[in-house]
Parts: sequence; C-alpha cells; structure tokens
Amino acid sequence: MGKVITKSITMITIMAVAFTLAMPARVDAATKVKLNKTKVTLDVAKDKSKAVQLKVKGTSKKAKWKTSDKKIAAVSKTGKVTAKKKGTAVITAKAGKRVLKCKVTVKDTRKKKATASHTHKYKLVFTRKPTCAKSGGKLFACTKCDATYTKSIPATGRHKWVSKTEFISQERVWVVGEDKTWYVYCWNGHKVPLKHFDEHGWETQDSNCCGWGGDPFQDGHAETVVHNEIYKKCSTCGKIKDRTKQELRIVETD
Repeated sequence: MGKVITKSITMITIMAVAFTLAMPARVDAATKVKLNKTKVTLDVAKDKSKAVQLKVKGTSKKAKWKTSDKKIAAVSKTGKVTAKKKGTAVITAKAGKRVLKCKVTVKDTRKKKATASHTHKYKLVFTRKPTCAKSGGKLFACTKCDATYTKSIPATGRHKWVSKTEFISQERVWVVGEDKTWYVYCWNGHKVPLKHFDEHGWETQDSNCCGWGGDPFQDGHAETVVHNEIYKKCSTCGKIKDRTKQELRIVETD
C-alpha cells in the first residue's frame, strides 16, 4: 500500500513540473510574433535598395498587408515593399489579432541633370508700343535656353487731339430789325403803322384805315439758336481739353 501511494505522489509531482514548464513556453511563443524588420530605408534610385521583403515571424497565420501611402511605398500581398517616391510611409501587417508595423523611409538620390552653362544670345520676340498715356515694352528671349528679359518703353505723352462738338439745346427767337415801329394788318391786308398805345388801345397813324385785327408786331425775322459745347479729345486715351460754349444762329427764310 505504501509503495502505491509513493508512486502516485511521484507521478503527480512529475505532471505538475511538466505543466509548469510548458506554460512559459506557450507565452514565449506568443510574444515572439513579430516582423523581420520594423524600420527600413529604401532608395528609388538604386535597384538593390528599391524593395524589401517583410515577413511575420512566430506564427503560421497568413498576414494581411497594408500601406499608409501607396504613392510613397507600395506593399504586395506577400509583404514585398517597393519604393515609389521620396517620403515616409507605414506598412501594417495583421496576423490574427496581432497588428505589426514597419516604418519605411524612401529616399531619392538621383542627381538632377545639370544645365550646360552658356552665354545668352537674346533675340527680340515681342514689342508692345507705348501710347500717349501708357508705357510699352520689349520682350527678349535667349535662343539657346528659356531665359528672358524685358525692356520698358516710356509713354510718349503725344496726344492725338480730335475736335468734337456736342449738342446741348436749341430755341427759336424773333429778332427785331432797326425799325422799331409797331405794325398791324388791317382788314384789307395792308400793313399799317401804329401811332401809340393808350387806355383805348392802339391807334393807327393812318386815318383812312378801315379797321384792323390780330396782334401788333415789329418788323424782323425768326432765328434758330443752337447751343453746343466744343472741345478736343485724344483718340487714344480719351483725355479732354479746351471745353468752350458755342452759340449758332440760323436765320429762317420763307
């Protein structure tokens, strides 16, 4: 009986030790899931350093890959990262519940083509003529490269004056002649001079007048008076000078 108990205790002890030793092994296996690289530097100018293969270690689960900026660094389904242009991106791998990241820095060591130096040979390509009020200019371009320069031409100050007449108004007036005598037409159609005017009305100077009608009048003529404004205006810039008033009298004829 004692031997059986001793064997049982021995077996339990061995199992307990084995279980204790097995636990840390599983924890260590879980903590070892990681990427083969967490930081990489690539160069778009060099084939050898243009791409890199990332791998997830410590698990048999298939990883899903993703890039934060595919214009800088692209990643394939198998974890191959390829540089695209200068910048920084983050590659993310998800394996089960674990999310792993790798920072990718992309450089571009390509040298820009140097422009061969030369003596500029300029040629006139465009001219903007100056006016009386606005300046002009000349544009010159190098026949060997894209270099250009401009040369200003000052305004001429020479206006092109054109005489202008602007109508304002007109009116019709009666102009009395040198003879200031008032007349009236009698019933027979004769023009009869009037002597004076009193409280009884007009009195004719002709005692033989048979009577008259209509309004008294003085000899003269009708004129049309036209009021204008004349000035000079520049046909180029529109400047105006020498404004004056003008009155034209046109004699009306029957």
